[in-house]
Amino acid sequence: MPVNLIPLEQRPDPRTPQHLLPVHLRGSDNSRENLCCRTALRYAIELLSKKQRQVLHMRYNLGMSFRAISEELGISRSAAAKRIKRSQETLKSLIELCLLVQRDLNLDDDM
Repeated sequence: MPVNLIPLEQRPDPRTPQHLLPVHLRGSDNSRENLCCRTALRYAIELLSKKQRQVLHMRYNLGMSFRAISEELGISRSAAAKRIKRSQETLKSLIELCLLVQRDLNLDDDM
């Protein structure tokens, strides 16, 4: 079953939180493997819930502290930290899933 994905060039270019990528794929080189990983990250971010995207955006794009995030959202500091940690874990799982889908699609193209 083909997967209909919006072409990357039509998507906004969110900043890539590099620490969430596997160590061997970090950086800005344009190798095929690195491009696949960055594409997977962008798709995975879009699959997160609005709350998950919000806290990750606040933490990594805006550089907000746990305290500032907790104040902005009206939750405790520990709740903010837990929400960020769960969002990171979910994002990591989604990235892995997106990479598997990309690999399977590429294998189908090779046949």
